[in-house]
Amino acid sequence: MDAPARQEIIHLLLDRCLLASPDLFQHASLTPEHVQSLLQRVSSEHLTVLTKDVYAFFSLPASRNQQLDIDWLAFDDTRVSFEKKRQSKSYHSFLELLQPPSSVPSPPSLPLPLAESKPVLRITHTSPTQQTVDIAPLVTIVRDYDEPSKKRGIKDFVSYYKHRYQFLVSILKQRTELQNVLSLNRVAHKQSGENFSLIGVVYNKVVTRNGHVILTLEDTTGQVKVFIGKDGPLKDLIPYLTFDEVIGVCGSMKNGLFFATHLFFPDIPVDHKAKTTPDEVYAAFISDVHIGSKLFLEKEFLRFIDWLNGNVGSDAQKAMAKKVKYLFVVGDVVDGVGVYPGQESELALPDVIDQYKRTRELLSLIRSDLQIILCPGNHDAVRIAEPQPRVNEFSDSLLGLPNLTLVSNPSLVTIHTTSSFPGVDVLLYHGFSYDYYASTIEPIRTGGAYNRIDLVMKFLLQKRHLAPSHTSTQYIPSTERDTLLIEKIPDIFTSGHIHKSSLGNHHGVLLIGCSCWQSKTSFQEKMGHNPDPGRVPIVNLQTREITTIDFCQEMPS
Repeated sequence: MDAPARQEIIHLLLDRCLLASPDLFQHASLTPEHVQSLLQRVSSEHLTVLTKDVYAFFSLPASRNQQLDIDWLAFDDTRVSFEKKRQSKSYHSFLELLQPPSSVPSPPSLPLPLAESKPVLRITHTSPTQQTVDIAPLVTIVRDYDEPSKKRGIKDFVSYYKHRYQFLVSILKQRTELQNVLSLNRVAHKQSGENFSLIGVVYNKVVTRNGHVILTLEDTTGQVKVFIGKDGPLKDLIPYLTFDEVIGVCGSMKNGLFFATHLFFPDIPVDHKAKTTPDEVYAAFISDVHIGSKLFLEKEFLRFIDWLNGNVGSDAQKAMAKKVKYLFVVGDVVDGVGVYPGQESELALPDVIDQYKRTRELLSLIRSDLQIILCPGNHDAVRIAEPQPRVNEFSDSLLGLPNLTLVSNPSLVTIHTTSSFPGVDVLLYHGFSYDYYASTIEPIRTGGAYNRIDLVMKFLLQKRHLAPSHTSTQYIPSTERDTLLIEKIPDIFTSGHIHKSSLGNHHGVLLIGCSCWQSKTSFQEKMGHNPDPGRVPIVNLQTREITTIDFCQEMPS
């Protein structure tokens, strides 16, 4: 390509706030005319860099590229990780999605481990009116923490909180009531009684003698006192306010205070529509297996594996088991070592490496056509601070399982993608922050607390963050973004940690709090936890119906 054509393409892209990747100019069909035509079909506001692969995707027929809801921000992230040779699995998964269904994905320019290859999908047509779909389970990692270890400084904390604030502000500004928001340093210039809107971080919350609430809101320009009356229109929202969250308020100034008449959380839209699979396929959700503990319910766990393999259960249960293609293990797969005082007396396997070896032995019993997605928890052999990287340093034995995908905590994965279906998005978070909110948010504490962990999950979806309060969990700031943000709205949100099964729904998002496979420990006895072991929710991804099976009960063989 000659220099003038290259310059014309670069200017066309810059006019649309797009950057050109160097490999873009390797595409055989690239011309200024083709780029101009293509730009009429590029609508994603998050696409920032046009690469050779993205160009090829948008050059496909519209019927193909409009069927896939690609998270281009996540694609850019995985591309950066790939180029820095941190990990290539997520990037390779994105490339497979961008390929035409009839093409064979070409390998990236850097070598890929064979273990990271994904199953292919097969679609056959039986008649003009009926389509038979034979789809191998597919797992695509959309969000996953994979930063190398490094010393963190003040700048990392600043960028971490700045990214969180900017993202949540962008969500709140989508509301019509918050279109014209003032920065807090301009509030003092407003006349008394004049209505306007503010967005800020909840820096402080004070309850007066009369029961009214005075918030201190903060942004990058200053602070403002916000008054909320105990009997006013916002009285039902007051108990759900927590420190360090980002909110929007509408109201007016009077006597040096901002009197709020409306309050908004960066919640999920009410009209959010969750995706469902075109074929009948199921996903099972478990957590807190605690392999290595003397209290591990191995007999019951083996019964669950027998059911997954179609060996036990009623005829209806066996038929369902055959259609389970995904198993989510949401943290604490092993009991760990030194997690709580006196734990050593309750360990059957005192070596964490032996615990993971036993984990492999058990997971390898599960049929190979079922994909297992596993994230760590606070008992696993990774750092306790979140985000937690994937379990791998002390668990080499797990890496050889061909149907196991290891992800970070938290993480977002997409399952069951086809050429015509974008897949189901599942957010995994073990739930270490849940103890804080179950005890400090009054409606949750009085509404069930540890018995209704779905209330905490709903609360965090409303905040669009998995640990909005600074002290609710131990964390390490990511150098690029706040990885505890709920940026992309999931179809399913699943957690563990509490050892209690709990189900819910918030604006179309299924909330699945997982049970456990461990009897009550002495530590749980002291904390007042009442585990509910062996209960597994099985989700029909086509209808979103949930069936819970209790594997602590005997099953017909």
